[in-house]
Amino acid sequence: MSINILFLTYGICDYVLIATRRRHLLENEVLDIQSQKSHLKFLATRQGIFLDYSIIYLMY
Repeated sequence: MSINILFLTYGICDYVLIATRRRHLLENEVLDIQSQKSHLKFLATRQGIFLDYSIIYLMY
């Protein structure tokens, strides 16, 4: 079960990276870098907490 979750996570991450490269989103400039970094840190933390709780829930 945990291996499936791991592969699913990597699959989603790979898809997001490929999609951003295809749409040239990595080449666009961001005007306010600090606010974007803090927003991304917040989203990553929230997603990590959700993933941890969902894995714990699925294990028990």
